[in-house]
Amino acid sequence: MMKKDSLPLDLSLCMIAKNEEEFLARHLPVVAPLASEFIYLDTGSADKSITIAKKYTSKIFFKEWESDFAKVRNFALKKASKKWILVLDADEVISPRDFPLISSALKNHPGVGGFIFRQRSYLLDPDDENFIVNRTDYEEGKEFRGYMDVSVVRIFENKPSVHYTGAAHDMVEYSIAERPKIDLKIPIHHYGMARSREKIKEKDEEYLRQLKKDVENHPEIFKTRFTLGRHLYRLCRFQEAEEELLKAIDIRPSSDTAFLNLSMAVLEQGKIKEAEKSIKKSLEYNAVNPEAWNILGVIKVRENDLKKSEELFRNACRINPESPKFNCNLSSSLISQGKYEEAESIVAKILGRFHDYVPALVNHLKILVCKKKYPQAVEVSKVILRLNKDFAATVKDILTKIKTS
Repeated sequence: MMKKDSLPLDLSLCMIAKNEEEFLARHLPVVAPLASEFIYLDTGSADKSITIAKKYTSKIFFKEWESDFAKVRNFALKKASKKWILVLDADEVISPRDFPLISSALKNHPGVGGFIFRQRSYLLDPDDENFIVNRTDYEEGKEFRGYMDVSVVRIFENKPSVHYTGAAHDMVEYSIAERPKIDLKIPIHHYGMARSREKIKEKDEEYLRQLKKDVENHPEIFKTRFTLGRHLYRLCRFQEAEEELLKAIDIRPSSDTAFLNLSMAVLEQGKIKEAEKSIKKSLEYNAVNPEAWNILGVIKVRENDLKKSEELFRNACRINPESPKFNCNLSSSLISQGKYEEAESIVAKILGRFHDYVPALVNHLKILVCKKKYPQAVEVSKVILRLNKDFAATVKDILTKIKTS
């Protein structure tokens, strides 16, 4: 345990926020004591965000939001006066158990340009891309079933030459590219992707505006094009996503992730042959990405090649055996081939950990109907509809087999 008298560190915590009273009230009592200076920049809050921030700092600043994260981040950096800068968003927190590691790093590596963390974004949906089953013992993540990790530099030297670039995908890494960096592997617990659907939709639209601004300013940068393409896919704007991802591939023709996302975008448009070509290209560059094998399996299902789909889904599960999505797709393929016993075993394992995972419940329903266990099937169908009414048509189609049998 870190001694209280060793805090705060020679560190400026810089944070920008707008209408984040809930997260600020929860996170500032935890992270504010880590830094000897807290720079809070508000971009137009109408809630209690500013009042809450004032409890932890007198260094409150205001700047009009211009759909440009780098601009406001750099404004905040200029107000910092300590040797090191820590950047966090309101929906992020660092566990106090990792404070000693940060303190030791700053003390023992005074000459590095920055420190790399893991932004651990907690997820609600096991179908999310890059979903990792949550088996960590951090209290900060105990209520979530999974997350995705992204490496980010969040502590760096306070120097005029160090600054952020990018309206949406703002990064400090470019300005310290030539400086040595230390990977601390410490998670920054991020809850922004686990918000309500309404809040996520609001953030998505704003993020899209920022991404388009980034592409307009830097059309030659792969990451800006690729991120815009991925986000358009997330918004179900598949043709636009395809166009941006093709431009990203023109910039970096060997990107396995760009080909993977392109495959997803064209598959949603029903372009099966193009999707297969793209995903095979992705596998040429990275044969150990389970998502690529999974997508190829989905394509084979569309082509009614069930035996091949089973093989491909097994490949995905071998690489990531805990993925509920990959295992569920494998069980679907097995059900379609009449291999009910193995499918039932797989579904039971999924539901043992994710009891409300609707795709697995749907497969459970299919197996019960195929085995003519009709009373149980009716009960499972009620559970599915209670969890997600979007599956009403699917449930109806499965239950019609009861009437016709």
